[in-house]
Amino acid sequence: MRTGFRATIGAAVAAGVLAVAGMGTASAQVPKTCTWGGTPLAPTAQNYVPQGLSNTASTQPVYFHAVGPLGGQCHGTMIFDGYMDAGASCGSANFHARVYGLPGIRSVAGTLVAGLSPAKLYDRHGNLVGSENANFLSDPSSITACNTPQGVTHNRFSSLIELFGTHP
Repeated sequence: MRTGFRATIGAAVAAGVLAVAGMGTASAQVPKTCTWGGTPLAPTAQNYVPQGLSNTASTQPVYFHAVGPLGGQCHGTMIFDGYMDAGASCGSANFHARVYGLPGIRSVAGTLVAGLSPAKLYDRHGNLVGSENANFLSDPSSITACNTPQGVTHNRFSSLIELFGTHP
């Protein structure tokens, strides 16, 4: 009887180990961290705002195009093509864009506040799958350009991206 009890316990433990091992392959992926456009001390991403962005609030939506190399746990080049809502200025703006170059990410929406730009990343189904946090403060020429009538038409930036584990 004692041998049968040990065999049953051993079988149950083995089944539990196999079940846990199997869960590892079926569970969500581990989150990953990426950089976009270097670091705050060496920004390499480029932001283009053809109509300019100044300290005066815009009266209409403002087009922007941001592009830069991915690093860390991501590879390639990521692009945002989108618009800042009417009322955008160097001090604050709400924005939304189509995203290219980062697998599993389709769009972004966020807010620019005083040179920092936290944003949410979405997949093609509209599910929140990550965050992107751009830093525009490392390019001092932007601050000067904000005070001109033309405004900022081009600036460098860097960003940190966190994908929540649902990435492909």
